[in-house]
Amino acid sequence: MNLLHFLDPDRNWRSLDKVEHAAFGFGICLMATGFMSGLAAFGFTLLVAAVYEAGQTDTAHSVGKLGQVGFGFSLLDQAFSTAGALLWLALRAAL
Repeated sequence: MNLLHFLDPDRNWRSLDKVEHAAFGFGICLMATGFMSGLAAFGFTLLVAAVYEAGQTDTAHSVGKLGQVGFGFSLLDQAFSTAGALLWLALRAAL
């Protein structure tokens, strides 16, 4: 089995799922900046998003849907979580 088999082939950047990832990235980073620096909060947000995606990949593997759209580790979801965190950090810097 190659590494690409574990990735989610989802390319729809306009779905509700992407909005949720951006919102949670924003919220996690917002909460984390309450007790750590902005850079540490950004890293923490990326780590939480990656662990979440890894959990989804494990679940997809368990039910035999790995590699189908919506199942697996989504780099696009990770990018939207990153964008949400960056949006919070930009707003925080502007305030």
